[in-house]
Amino acid sequence: MAESAPLLEEHHGEFEAQTNVSSEKAPPPFYFKILTIITFLFSVVTLGLLIANHIIIRHAPFNGYTWATQDATKGLGKFVFVSVIFSVINLLVNFPILLNVIVDVVLASGIISWVFRLVDAFPNSWCRDPFPRPGIPYPEPDPKCQDWTLVVKILTGIAAGLGGILGLVYITLLVLRSVALIRSKFWKRPIALNFPTGKISLEISLKLLRQEGGSPGNAGGQSAEASEQFVGSAELPITQAGQ
Repeated sequence: MAESAPLLEEHHGEFEAQTNVSSEKAPPPFYFKILTIITFLFSVVTLGLLIANHIIIRHAPFNGYTWATQDATKGLGKFVFVSVIFSVINLLVNFPILLNVIVDVVLASGIISWVFRLVDAFPNSWCRDPFPRPGIPYPEPDPKCQDWTLVVKILTGIAAGLGGILGLVYITLLVLRSVALIRSKFWKRPIALNFPTGKISLEISLKLLRQEGGSPGNAGGQSAEASEQFVGSAELPITQAGQ
C-alpha cells in the first residue's frame, strides 16, 4: 500500500496538469465569436466609407477648410484598419484573453476618440471663400460643390455612426473579457516551468599559487612557486514537478 501511494500521487499530478492545459486551450465562449464577427463587419463597412470619403474630399472642387475632416478621416481609418486585421486573426487564432483585453482598450479608446473628432470636423461651408476679403470679389463656386458637399456629409455621418457603434462593441468585449479574466483568477495560478529530466554535472577547479621568498644562497632572489590544485565535482538531478 505504501508503494502504491507515490504512483497515485504521480497519476493525480499528471491529471491536474492535463486539466490545466485543456482549460487554458479551451475555445472562448460563443458570444465572443459573435461579437468578433460583428466588429469585423462593422470595421469593413466603416473602412470602405472612410476611404471613399477621403478620396472625395481630396479631389472634389471644395473651396472651404477641409483639412480637419481629412485628418479625422485618416485617424479613424487607421484604427478601423487595425480592427479589421485583428478581427480576422482573432477569428482564426485563439488569442490569450489578456492580450484581447489590451487590444480592446486600445481600439475602443482610439476609435471613440477619433469619432468625436470626425463629428467635430463635420463639413460646413466648403463652397465659400474661407478667408473673405472686403472689396475683392470671390469667384463663383463650382456648380458641383454643393452636391459633393452633401455626399461628404452623408458619408461622414454614416462613418461616424458606425464608428461609434464599433467603439461600443469593443467596450462590450472589454467588459465581458475583463469579467472572464477576473473570474479565472490567473494571478493565483503557479507558474510552471518544465525542464527536461536528467542530470547536470558541475566541476569546479581551484588552483592556488603560493610564493616563497628567495633564500640566502639564491643571488637573484628568485621566488619559487608551489601550486596546489583542488578539483571537485557534483551531480544535480533534475526531475519534473510531481515526480
